[in-house]
Amino acid sequence: MPFSPRNIFLSVLCLASMVALIANVFSGPPQDTGLTRDGFGWLLALPLLAVVLYQASLLMQGKLPEQEALPLPETAPATDVASMQSADPWSHDTMPVVRMLDPRSGPEPVDIPASIERMGGEQIWNEIIDAWLEEVPQNISQLRQALIDQDLELAERSAHSIKGCSAEILAEDISRTSALAEEQCRRGNIQSVKSLLQEIERQFSRVERQLSEYRDG
Repeated sequence: MPFSPRNIFLSVLCLASMVALIANVFSGPPQDTGLTRDGFGWLLALPLLAVVLYQASLLMQGKLPEQEALPLPETAPATDVASMQSADPWSHDTMPVVRMLDPRSGPEPVDIPASIERMGGEQIWNEIIDAWLEEVPQNISQLRQALIDQDLELAERSAHSIKGCSAEILAEDISRTSALAEEQCRRGNIQSVKSLLQEIERQFSRVERQLSEYRDG
């Protein structure tokens, strides 16, 4: 039983009543009802004993009122575990971020005039674009297989390669998405990388289509 103020009070009450009762038993029956030593002792002992017996009977029946618990400080409502697995924002699905980076109704994925100027002319640009169109699909295939094999080190290198060569031709959307995938590989978030891989594939198709239309036009 815990040492609460209530229990301590009852213990002291019981002890006082027992001492008074024993003292009066040894001193004989009361001689009068005034405030003599004997009368006062019996007057104190009997009511206290009745209270103790009553409390003891309630305790045995489990009816004693429970102490009110101290109010707990208000806290924020609990967050659903499924929607908050970690404090790390990278642990969540990054697709909403990717969609903001690559809106379907937005501008073209590559600033071709700026890219040509960056390369120093269209002839060199065409050679680099040919290399990009050959290298990126290989890196995407390598990234996909690495995820199947759960080889995050190889997946990180593949995402890094896509990021670098895409930044070179100013394909900024696919470069940023690949940077996210690279970071997710480093953090071990395979599911997030799988979602990002799908977005990389879509973004590659957009860049490929834009480049083809430019060359054919």
